[in-house]
Amino acid sequence: MLINMNNWRNLDFLSNNLQYLLWQGYPFTSLPSNFEPYYLVELNMPDSSLQRLWEGCKELPNLKSMDLSNSKYLIETPKFFSTPKLERLDFTGCTNLIQIHPSIGHLIKLVFLCLQNCSSLVDLDFGSISRLCSLRVLRLSGCTKLEKTPDFTSASNLEYLDMDECTTLFKVHESIGDLTQLKFLSLRNCTNLVGMRNAFKMMTSLVTLDFCGCLSLTVLPLHCKLK
Repeated sequence: MLINMNNWRNLDFLSNNLQYLLWQGYPFTSLPSNFEPYYLVELNMPDSSLQRLWEGCKELPNLKSMDLSNSKYLIETPKFFSTPKLERLDFTGCTNLIQIHPSIGHLIKLVFLCLQNCSSLVDLDFGSISRLCSLRVLRLSGCTKLEKTPDFTSASNLEYLDMDECTTLFKVHESIGDLTQLKFLSLRNCTNLVGMRNAFKMMTSLVTLDFCGCLSLTVLPLHCKLK
């Protein structure tokens, strides 16, 4: 069946029984307000025109993966209080996204979080109650307006952290030094980064460390032991 989307002004209905929603280039600013995606397992909507998924908070107890990459009009993320099984979040290239809702810290099964090229992102806050114990990969490269990094204390099993081209970043939260499982850390071309002090004292698993292009870096780590 061929559907001419050019004649549509809005989408009024989606089945609440959907388990997989895969729609590249979704042309509307939000999902239908009456959509209750209780059974949804995967939400894959890259290159969409979404500004927000929906108003308020939806129950998504089965959701494992959300891909809204290159949704350039997205201005806010959903609240994550009711997504206990979420494992993957991809907001790559969401260039109008200013903030991630701090309820992201409740995602105890989150393994992969990509915010690459979110060039309007100013702050990343995991919230006062953060339990990101499953997080392995965090990608922040190209977040050119990021002014501060989150407290990494709860993300104790992080293995890969990429913060290339974070040109506004002046310092990194001191808790980065407690990431004993971290294997890859790149801060390439963080041109305003001044120092890391003794942040690497516990990084016994670190294999790759990249400070290339950090032109303002004056205080180098003294306790970093690379394998």
